[in-house]
Amino acid sequence: MSGDRHDMSEAEWAILHSVLPHKHQGPERVHDRRVMNGIFFVLRTGTPWRDLPERYGPYTTCYDRDNRWSKNGIWASIMKELQRLAGDDGGSDDGSAGSVRLRMVDSSSVRVHRHGAGAGRDGGPPRIGSSRGGRTTKVHLGIDGNAVVKTVFLTPAQAADCAQAEALLADLGKDETVIADKAYDTDAIPDLIETAGATAVIPSKSNRKSPRSLDRET
Repeated sequence: MSGDRHDMSEAEWAILHSVLPHKHQGPERVHDRRVMNGIFFVLRTGTPWRDLPERYGPYTTCYDRDNRWSKNGIWASIMKELQRLAGDDGGSDDGSAGSVRLRMVDSSSVRVHRHGAGAGRDGGPPRIGSSRGGRTTKVHLGIDGNAVVKTVFLTPAQAADCAQAEALLADLGKDETVIADKAYDTDAIPDLIETAGATAVIPSKSNRKSPRSLDRET
Protein backbone atom coordinates (compact mmCIF):
# COMPACT_ATOMS: atom_id res chain seq x y z
CA MET A 1 0.00 0.00 0.00
CA SER A 2 0.96 3.63 -0.35
CA GLY A 3 3.07 4.83 2.55
CA ASP A 4 0.82 7.70 3.61
CA ARG A 5 1.70 9.02 7.06
CA HIS A 6 -1.89 8.43 8.18
CA ASP A 7 -1.82 4.73 7.30
CA MET A 8 -1.20 1.96 9.80
CA SER A 9 2.26 0.49 10.13
CA GLU A 10 2.83 -3.24 9.67
CA ALA A 11 2.90 -3.72 13.45
CA GLU A 12 -0.30 -1.71 13.98
CA TRP A 13 -2.11 -3.59 11.24
CA ALA A 14 -1.04 -6.97 12.68
CA ILE A 15 -2.63 -6.05 16.02
CA LEU A 16 -5.81 -4.62 14.52
CA HIS A 17 -6.22 -7.53 12.09
CA SER A 18 -6.09 -9.97 14.99
CA VAL A 19 -9.19 -8.40 16.59
CA LEU A 20 -11.31 -7.78 13.50
CA PRO A 21 -14.50 -9.87 13.26
CA HIS A 22 -13.91 -12.80 10.93
CA LYS A 23 -17.33 -14.42 11.17
CA HIS A 24 -20.02 -12.55 9.31
CA GLN A 25 -22.92 -13.09 6.97
CA GLY A 26 -22.77 -12.38 3.27
CA PRO A 27 -19.77 -12.40 0.93
CA GLU A 28 -16.26 -12.39 2.32
CA ARG A 29 -14.88 -8.95 3.07
CA VAL A 30 -12.05 -7.73 0.88
CA HIS A 31 -9.42 -5.04 1.23
CA ASP A 32 -9.79 -4.86 5.02
CA ARG A 33 -6.57 -2.94 5.49
CA ARG A 34 -7.32 -0.46 2.73
CA VAL A 35 -10.82 0.20 4.04
CA MET A 36 -9.66 0.58 7.65
CA ASN A 37 -6.95 3.01 6.59
CA GLY A 38 -9.60 4.97 4.70
CA ILE A 39 -11.81 5.19 7.79
CA PHE A 40 -8.89 6.28 9.97
CA PHE A 41 -7.85 8.88 7.37
CA VAL A 42 -11.27 10.54 7.64
CA LEU A 43 -11.25 10.35 11.45
CA ARG A 44 -7.75 11.79 11.73
CA THR A 45 -8.05 14.58 9.15
CA GLY A 46 -11.74 15.49 9.24
CA THR A 47 -11.93 15.05 5.47
CA PRO A 48 -15.49 14.68 4.12
CA TRP A 49 -16.20 11.12 3.02
CA ARG A 50 -16.71 12.23 -0.58
CA ASP A 51 -13.19 13.70 -0.63
CA LEU A 52 -11.49 10.49 0.51
CA PRO A 53 -8.38 9.89 -1.65
CA GLU A 54 -8.87 7.29 -4.39
CA ARG A 55 -6.13 5.06 -2.99
CA TYR A 56 -8.59 3.96 -0.29
CA GLY A 57 -11.17 2.76 -2.81
CA PRO A 58 -14.79 3.89 -3.05
CA TYR A 59 -15.65 6.26 -0.22
CA THR A 60 -19.05 4.57 0.09
CA THR A 61 -17.34 1.31 1.13
CA CYS A 62 -15.45 3.03 3.94
CA TYR A 63 -18.46 5.04 5.06
CA ASP A 64 -20.84 2.07 5.01
CA ARG A 65 -18.51 -0.09 7.08
CA ASP A 66 -17.84 2.63 9.64
CA ASN A 67 -21.54 3.38 9.95
CA ARG A 68 -22.60 -0.27 10.14
CA TRP A 69 -19.94 -1.20 12.71
CA SER A 70 -20.88 1.81 14.84
CA LYS A 71 -24.53 0.78 14.92
CA ASN A 72 -24.05 -2.95 15.55
CA GLY A 73 -21.43 -2.59 18.27
CA ILE A 74 -18.43 -3.99 16.39
CA TRP A 75 -16.30 -0.90 17.00
CA ALA A 76 -17.05 -1.18 20.73
CA SER A 77 -16.06 -4.87 20.68
CA ILE A 78 -12.82 -4.06 18.87
CA MET A 79 -11.99 -1.39 21.45
CA LYS A 80 -12.60 -3.81 24.33
CA GLU A 81 -10.37 -6.44 22.74
CA LEU A 82 -7.60 -3.90 22.15
CA GLN A 83 -7.88 -2.84 25.79
CA ARG A 84 -7.58 -6.48 26.85
CA LEU A 85 -4.46 -6.95 24.74
CA ALA A 86 -2.93 -3.76 26.16
CA GLY A 87 -3.63 -5.01 29.68
CA ASP A 88 -1.96 -8.35 28.96
CA ASP A 89 1.40 -6.87 27.99
CA GLY A 90 2.88 -7.66 31.38
CA GLY A 91 3.64 -4.06 32.31
CA SER A 92 2.71 -2.28 35.51
CA ASP A 93 -0.32 -0.03 35.57
CA ASP A 94 1.69 3.14 35.17
CA GLY A 95 4.55 1.99 33.00
CA SER A 96 7.18 1.66 35.71
CA ALA A 97 7.71 -1.28 38.02
CA GLY A 98 7.00 -0.85 41.69
CA SER A 99 5.09 2.41 41.51
CA VAL A 100 1.50 3.22 42.37
CA ARG A 101 -1.40 2.10 40.22
CA LEU A 102 -2.84 5.17 38.55
CA ARG A 103 -6.25 6.08 37.20
CA MET A 104 -6.66 9.46 35.51
CA VAL A 105 -10.00 10.93 34.48
CA ASP A 106 -10.85 14.02 32.48
CA SER A 107 -13.03 15.30 29.66
CA SER A 108 -12.61 17.24 26.45
CA SER A 109 -15.16 19.06 24.30
CA VAL A 110 -15.25 18.39 20.57
CA ARG A 111 -17.02 20.81 18.28
CA VAL A 112 -19.66 19.15 16.11
CA HIS A 113 -19.22 19.55 12.37
CA ARG A 114 -21.93 21.72 10.86
CA HIS A 115 -23.15 18.76 8.79
CA GLY A 116 -23.76 16.74 11.95
CA ALA A 117 -25.18 19.41 14.23
CA GLY A 118 -28.73 18.69 13.12
CA ALA A 119 -28.38 14.91 12.75
CA GLY A 120 -31.16 12.67 14.04
CA ARG A 121 -30.72 10.81 17.30
CA ASP A 122 -31.84 7.39 16.03
CA GLY A 123 -33.72 6.84 19.27
CA GLY A 124 -30.57 7.08 21.36
CA PRO A 125 -29.65 9.62 24.04
CA PRO A 126 -28.65 13.09 22.76
CA ARG A 127 -24.87 13.63 22.75
CA ILE A 128 -24.77 17.11 21.25
CA GLY A 129 -25.23 20.19 23.40
CA SER A 130 -24.52 23.88 23.56
CA SER A 131 -21.49 25.49 25.18
CA ARG A 132 -19.39 28.61 24.76
CA GLY A 133 -17.76 26.87 21.80
CA GLY A 134 -21.08 26.32 20.04
CA ARG A 135 -22.61 22.92 19.32
CA THR A 136 -20.26 20.43 20.96
CA THR A 137 -19.97 16.94 22.37
CA LYS A 138 -17.99 16.14 25.49
CA VAL A 139 -15.73 13.07 25.58
CA HIS A 140 -15.20 11.62 29.07
CA LEU A 141 -12.15 9.39 29.43
CA GLY A 142 -10.56 7.29 32.13
CA ILE A 143 -7.07 5.83 31.56
CA ASP A 144 -4.50 3.97 33.61
CA GLY A 145 -0.81 4.77 33.97
CA ASN A 146 0.00 3.04 30.68
CA ALA A 147 -2.48 5.32 28.84
CA VAL A 148 -4.74 2.31 28.33
CA VAL A 149 -8.35 3.43 28.03
CA LYS A 150 -10.45 1.98 30.84
CA THR A 151 -13.67 3.94 30.31
CA VAL A 152 -14.92 6.25 27.56
CA PHE A 153 -18.31 7.72 26.75
CA LEU A 154 -19.96 10.80 25.30
CA THR A 155 -22.35 13.39 26.73
CA PRO A 156 -23.74 16.74 25.59
CA ALA A 157 -21.28 19.57 26.12
CA GLN A 158 -23.16 21.08 29.06
CA ALA A 159 -22.90 17.90 31.16
CA ALA A 160 -20.83 18.56 34.28
CA ASP A 161 -17.66 16.49 34.68
CA CYS A 162 -18.39 15.69 38.30
CA ALA A 163 -21.75 14.15 37.37
CA GLN A 164 -19.95 11.55 35.23
CA ALA A 165 -17.44 10.42 37.87
CA GLU A 166 -19.44 7.41 39.06
CA ALA A 167 -19.63 6.00 35.52
CA LEU A 168 -15.95 6.78 34.81
CA LEU A 169 -14.81 5.00 37.98
CA ALA A 170 -17.24 2.08 37.86
CA ASP A 171 -14.46 -0.53 37.65
CA LEU A 172 -12.07 1.18 40.06
CA GLY A 173 -9.93 -1.32 41.95
CA LYS A 174 -8.40 -1.30 45.40
CA ASP A 175 -5.10 0.48 45.96
CA GLU A 176 -5.46 2.64 42.85
CA THR A 177 -4.69 6.35 42.96
CA VAL A 178 -7.19 8.53 41.12
CA ILE A 179 -5.88 11.78 39.66
CA ALA A 180 -8.38 14.41 38.52
CA ASP A 181 -8.65 18.18 38.28
CA LYS A 182 -10.80 20.62 40.23
CA ALA A 183 -13.87 19.86 38.14
CA TYR A 184 -14.16 16.64 40.19
CA ASP A 185 -13.88 18.37 43.57
CA THR A 186 -17.15 17.46 45.26
CA ASP A 187 -17.88 15.84 48.59
CA ALA A 188 -19.27 12.71 46.92
CA ILE A 189 -16.42 11.84 44.54
CA PRO A 190 -13.62 11.34 47.12
CA ASP A 191 -16.08 9.30 49.20
CA LEU A 192 -16.80 7.15 46.15
CA ILE A 193 -13.08 6.62 45.55
CA GLU A 194 -12.30 5.82 49.18
CA THR A 195 -15.21 3.38 49.40
CA ALA A 196 -13.58 1.46 46.55
CA GLY A 197 -10.36 1.26 48.56
CA ALA A 198 -8.56 3.78 46.36
CA THR A 199 -6.90 7.16 47.01
CA ALA A 200 -8.14 10.47 45.62
CA VAL A 201 -5.68 13.10 44.41
CA ILE A 202 -7.99 15.99 43.53
CA PRO A 203 -7.14 19.67 44.15
CA SER A 204 -9.73 21.71 46.00
CA LYS A 205 -11.68 24.49 44.33
CA SER A 206 -10.84 28.02 45.43
CA ASN A 207 -14.26 28.44 47.08
CA ARG A 208 -13.98 25.34 49.29
CA LYS A 209 -14.10 26.49 52.91
CA SER A 210 -11.95 23.62 54.17
CA PRO A 211 -9.49 22.62 51.43
CA ARG A 212 -8.42 18.98 51.46
CA SER A 213 -4.82 18.05 51.96
CA LEU A 214 -3.20 17.04 48.69
CA ASP A 215 -0.18 14.77 48.29
CA ARG A 216 1.43 16.22 45.15
CA GLU A 217 4.33 13.74 45.34
CA THR A 218 2.13 10.61 44.95
